[in-house]
Amino acid sequence: MGFNISVHKMPCWPWNSRSNNGYQLVSTNESESSEVLDDNTMFTDEVIHSNPPSPCGCTCKFKGPSKCICVFVSVLVLCFMSGTSLFLGWYSWFGLPEQPVIDKSIDAFSIPNHEAYIKYDALSLAKQSASTRHKRSIKEDSPNEELSRQKRCFLDVQTVPRWKMHLIYLAKGDDDPNMFTKERLELVHQVEKKIVSHPRFGQFCLKDKSVARSDPAISANSGCAPLNSLLTYFFPTRDSGGRIHYDGLGSHIDDIHSALKFAMNHDTFYYFVDEKINRTYPKSRLIRTEVLFGSPLRGFDCFRQMGEQSELFKKFEITYIDFLSKASTSKVQVLYGGNEIFDYEIDSTFWRDIKMAAYSLASIIFIMFILTSFSPWLTILGIWSIMLSFPLAFFLYRIVFNINALGILNGAAAFVIIGIGVDDVFVFINIFHQTGDACIPTVAHKIKHTVITAGKATFFTSFTTAAAFAANMASSIPAVYEFGLFMSLIVSCCWLSVIIIMPPTLYLWQVLFNNCENKCYFW
Repeated sequence: MGFNISVHKMPCWPWNSRSNNGYQLVSTNESESSEVLDDNTMFTDEVIHSNPPSPCGCTCKFKGPSKCICVFVSVLVLCFMSGTSLFLGWYSWFGLPEQPVIDKSIDAFSIPNHEAYIKYDALSLAKQSASTRHKRSIKEDSPNEELSRQKRCFLDVQTVPRWKMHLIYLAKGDDDPNMFTKERLELVHQVEKKIVSHPRFGQFCLKDKSVARSDPAISANSGCAPLNSLLTYFFPTRDSGGRIHYDGLGSHIDDIHSALKFAMNHDTFYYFVDEKINRTYPKSRLIRTEVLFGSPLRGFDCFRQMGEQSELFKKFEITYIDFLSKASTSKVQVLYGGNEIFDYEIDSTFWRDIKMAAYSLASIIFIMFILTSFSPWLTILGIWSIMLSFPLAFFLYRIVFNINALGILNGAAAFVIIGIGVDDVFVFINIFHQTGDACIPTVAHKIKHTVITAGKATFFTSFTTAAAFAANMASSIPAVYEFGLFMSLIVSCCWLSVIIIMPPTLYLWQVLFNNCENKCYFW
């Protein structure tokens, strides 16, 4: 059964000689009438698709699958790909016994086989072994012994050094970068007085009962031990009997030269200054201070609930960040840190970057909406095809490569893959639009041409990009290795997701949403 084709100027698409495929070309005169069907017209199994007259001057009528079947298959592909990706991502994160962690430790940037790292690791183990004491099992204690131990812990609150906050003061602002000047020492003293005067400092500070009994200023400060600071020599206090206590809580600075000379008599002095200072050159560009905090906290057992105590301390310690971040002056730069502060800053930076990626995504969605001729369908499905690459890549990263930690560098993947994915999506959309000028007779053939052309182009660009990121896997640094692996996986998964999602998306847009969008915008 053949159908008439109007050919006015030139032959139709090269497939026009294959009349056994359901359509046939027949030359006609201009006076002869020929029925023109638009691209979205669908009939029975005999006549389904047809194209409007194209610039080549031909109209093709043909047989093909029904519109309902094509729409059903397209929707099925979209649902299957989306459901599979989301399930694999959910299983990788929640379905396994061990939850993934964000690796923000300094070890992620260390070289495991490097000589310096091996020596440092050996030193850490030696310190740990030297400080480890034999502890009896709780089962070996009688009820009375256990009760006595708990009471003893409760009474000796905050007497065991547990946490530490570091402060470094750097001289700046003139030609003599020396911290041992009256102006700079008084600035440091003001900072440290604010630290110990925190309303909750007494609930977490390290307490020394023997010092508190002999030092009235320490006793008045909730029994908190003095800071590990050189300022204890420069700002001593005197009790009613005239005895001097080097606690750093005094109101007036002592003679700098005498105090510095006295401090140099102690071996620990050189830990708090730079390497250049000595008795003939009594100048240091920096001063270091340690703020010690003790456990167990009030209401906790010594040997239990350390996780809860650490969480409480972390919430307390980060309250210093706002004050310390503004403590620097034109003469002294204040640097601060600690394990808990470091973790908090890393977490904050990581999620701040993720939030910025969300803002970037919103901007790109807006730009895509404009460049897709204000098509909500193409915009939403294009972005969705990019987002599906995350759960797919994480599944391969976690299950196939058996890596449980996400490095902080992996947060950059959100920025990179959005740019790469949008490029792939636009290649598919633009090539599909260009098929309207190429005399391709059916929507199905347009999709086939788009997949072949755009798929090849995006495959080679994605392959080279993934290979470039995979080169980082040669690094011995764990964070760099994990970043390279994750980026190569997510780029590959992005190409796979786009080439599966975009063809049915474009088909549904052509047969269902295109006319609807045109009517909405040009009513």
